[in-house]
Amino acid sequence: MAMHIDLALSFVTGRTVPPDQAISQVYTMYEAGKGVTGCTQQKADQFVKWFRVQMLQEAKDPDVKAARVEALRLIREFIATGAAPCGAFPLVDRYAFAVELALRVRKPRLIAQNYADGSGGVNLCGPNMMIIDFAKRNPVEFVKYAIGLADRGVGRLWNTNIRPDQAFFTTPPPLKLAPVDFVILGSLRYTDAYYFEFLDTIKSLTKPARLTSWLQASGFTQVRDQTLVQLGVVASALDLITSFSVNSDRGAHGLQRGLQSLQTASRELAEGRLVIMLGSVMLAGMMTKMGAPFRAVGATMHLLERPSGIVPDLHWMLLKKVEANSSTVTIHLYTYGKSVQNTFHTHHFLNYYNGYVSGRHPAAPVVDPPLMLTYQG
Repeated sequence: MAMHIDLALSFVTGRTVPPDQAISQVYTMYEAGKGVTGCTQQKADQFVKWFRVQMLQEAKDPDVKAARVEALRLIREFIATGAAPCGAFPLVDRYAFAVELALRVRKPRLIAQNYADGSGGVNLCGPNMMIIDFAKRNPVEFVKYAIGLADRGVGRLWNTNIRPDQAFFTTPPPLKLAPVDFVILGSLRYTDAYYFEFLDTIKSLTKPARLTSWLQASGFTQVRDQTLVQLGVVASALDLITSFSVNSDRGAHGLQRGLQSLQTASRELAEGRLVIMLGSVMLAGMMTKMGAPFRAVGATMHLLERPSGIVPDLHWMLLKKVEANSSTVTIHLYTYGKSVQNTFHTHHFLNYYNGYVSGRHPAAPVVDPPLMLTYQG
């Protein structure tokens, strides 16, 4: 059941509870449901206005708080300057988009390929991890990216402009995904691929080489592909006839090879680099206690969904911290809209671990001329 905007407003307006508590109550309600309903221009603006007031009173880092508050101001402008359908995405409601975007400014981990209650899900984990990191580091630029896509069909991601295939603008958002995430994640995913046929299974995957190409185009430097993927015969053949690479030539990795990879990832995190880990869907399910939500979806499938069984059930996760030795692995990461931490026996964890991709963040935005990631079909 979706969160109704009237109930959300009751938590942030005219109450005497501490700001942190009021905001926490909104998120608890939102994460228990599937999206937001009942949004009008007035109600959406009122929510973002009061959400901004509550955030101003939070005991947060002043710079972080100032950036988030400015991002919410931009969202209010977005609400005020257009009709209900978004300019570039006529099937996406502007006011619900704005409310859910505001929630992601304060809590970027909500940017997800599935609803916050763990239901549903589509194949967008690669873009998902990039955009969470972008929103955490640059809330103002993140909002500009989102509303640029929504209204003009182009958004700036670090040092590149993102423009999806024209047909994507009129694609109905899948029922399993928040429309705001459909726009900000799907637009990146479908700059270079838009598939409807049998080979969707592997073409719709975010291969390691595809992810590194996005990072490089966005201005990341020292981008490294340290993935460890083993493919069967069928998946290897599909890999050969589709764009980009899974880099399966790295071969099998035993306990020591996987452990060294985790320890290297830990050092890269300490250096401030972005590290996006590749692991099995089962690992993500164990971390979130959600099981494996992206299995067969029935006869009717959205273009972002894929069948399972032909390729490995691999999943990208945003790594925040990892401590690994020969006995245990303690890991903190973002996946499926959640921030999760757990400790595993090393030999058990490595059965589900497939390496990572990393890069050093752009030093500063390049204003002119920008690169452009556009549809290449």
